[in-house]
Amino acid sequence: VYSLGAVLAVSILVVGHGNIFDLPYRVQRSMANLPGNWDPDIRAISEEGGDSFRTTMRELAWEKIKLNTIVGKGLGFNWADTAGINAANYMQNIHVALAMGNSWHNTWLGLWADFGLPAVIFHAFIMINFLVVLFSNYRKTNRSSQLGIYSLMLLIITICALLRSYTSGSSNIAFTVYWQFGAAVGIASNLRAQ
Repeated sequence: VYSLGAVLAVSILVVGHGNIFDLPYRVQRSMANLPGNWDPDIRAISEEGGDSFRTTMRELAWEKIKLNTIVGKGLGFNWADTAGINAANYMQNIHVALAMGNSWHNTWLGLWADFGLPAVIFHAFIMINFLVVLFSNYRKTNRSSQLGIYSLMLLIITICALLRSYTSGSSNIAFTVYWQFGAAVGIASNLRAQ
C-alpha cells in the first residue's frame, strides 16, 4: 500500500508540474531523471549523462586546495569572486555561488579547501573513533531499549553520512555530525557507569 501510494504521489508530481503547479527548483533537481516538464537548466544537467555539477565543484575545490594545501582558504569569499553574478545568470554560475558559500558537495574536499590538510586528517580520526564508539554502543545496548534504538539510529545516520561524504556535505561538518559524536560518547559513558 505504501509503495503504491509513493508511486501515485511521484506520478502526480511529475504530471502536475508545469501543467497544474510549478515545483521548486530543488524538487525538480531530485526528480530530473524522470520524464517531465522540467526547468531547462535541470534538463541540461540530466542530459549530460554524468554528474558535471559535482565534477565542477570538485575542480573548484582542487583549485582552492592547490593555493593553500596546508591551511586552506578559510570561510568566506572575496567580493571579486562575485563579479558578474546576478539574479539573471545565477543558475549558470551556481557552481561558483555554492563554492563561495562553502557548499562543496564533498565533505573531504570541502574540509581540505576551507581548513587545510590537518582538518581532513582530524576529521578522519574523529570519524574512525566515532564508528568504534558507535559499534561498541550498539553491541552493549538492548535493542528494545530507548538507548539501544538511539544507538542504532546514530550508527545508521553516521554510516549514511560517510557513504554520502563524497557526493554531499561541506566544511561545516561540526554542525551536522560532531554533535552526534558527543551523544555517542555520552551513551558510552552511561553504559560504563551501569
